[in-house]
Amino acid sequence: MAPRKKSARVIGAAAWKYFYETTEGRVAIGALMSRFGVYGSINHADPTSMAVAVGERNVCAWLAEQIGIRDEAYVDERSEVEKLTDKLLAQYGA
Repeated sequence: MAPRKKSARVIGAAAWKYFYETTEGRVAIGALMSRFGVYGSINHADPTSMAVAVGERNVCAWLAEQIGIRDEAYVDERSEVEKLTDKLLAQYGA
């Protein structure tokens, strides 16, 4: 019997995790989570803007699930990403 093929979901999750394990990946994903409100509260008076913000946050929650970040680790991740960002900026002379 032929080995079972991995599902697209499993392959995709592995790719995200591989990317996240690089310094640049951690910075990029951390910036995405910061930009889309994972680390703070969402507050919009306009219902359409609120719906967009919630959708963006849901995408980040899905991504965190794919790479194995638990909800309670978000704050620790933010601190780590900020340190990595500073390191990369210094490395590239920015």
